[in-house]
Amino acid sequence: MGWWCVRRTRVLDRALIALAIAAALSGAGVAPRLLGVAPARAQAQAPPHPQASASPAAAQGPRVVEADGERAITMDFQDVDLGVLVKFMGEITGKNFVMDERVQGKVTVVSPTKITPEEAYQVFQAVLQVKGFTTVPSGAVVRIIPTKDAKETSLRTFTDGTAKAPTEEYVTRLIPLSQVDAADIGNVLQPLVSKDGLITAYPQTNSLIIIDSAANVERLSRMIVELDVASSRRHTELITLKHAAAGELADTIQQVLEEKPAAPGQPPAQGQRPLPTGQIRAFK
Repeated sequence: MGWWCVRRTRVLDRALIALAIAAALSGAGVAPRLLGVAPARAQAQAPPHPQASASPAAAQGPRVVEADGERAITMDFQDVDLGVLVKFMGEITGKNFVMDERVQGKVTVVSPTKITPEEAYQVFQAVLQVKGFTTVPSGAVVRIIPTKDAKETSLRTFTDGTAKAPTEEYVTRLIPLSQVDAADIGNVLQPLVSKDGLITAYPQTNSLIIIDSAANVERLSRMIVELDVASSRRHTELITLKHAAAGELADTIQQVLEEKPAAPGQPPAQGQRPLPTGQIRAFK
């Protein structure tokens, strides 16, 4: 009888110790393991861990994926502040942005396909252009300002067509003309300049100054190349001679202008004078 009581007391003591340990582990946030229960059974009794959702909604939003040393980006933004988009672009491009206090608003960008960081920056500039803003590089930072103020800032200037790929960033382009009057071309192209852009002529060098997005400047430049050709219209020019006699030289040049070349294999026509194609007058 005494031996049975001692054994029962030891069993109770072990049970009390086990309960104390379980209580301590539970208070520390650790799931207790039941004594005397097989590991497989204990694992079956533990609450299941939550699984990551594989729904399409969980896959939405901007993401950066790296593979083979290259980064691919998906830009999916739904009604977010411009500041959020600017911060995201700063993280993926490493650029430092300074936002004007007037740069505000919400944007939505839908880009389900993966693009490079350079392409993402072009999308970013297009979004800013839609909202009436543009980027202006300034030393170590890129300023974001309203496009109407771009003409008054230190824009990058190009003279030889070496600008980078056309973007919505505002730039300045100087284009010298050789065949046509810069003022005439400026008047023709004025309607094609954006509302916040500028095109003006500089008569001293017969050049055009264009301030607009790089994409529109490139378009206007291609048109200018096609328009800057020699004209068939007659014009008058006064030439001062230093050594030759004006009257004698005028007669010689006039004869050259009035000569009509004979057809191949045919002798020159006798007594026939073609209509003059130009007029030379000498002034003493």
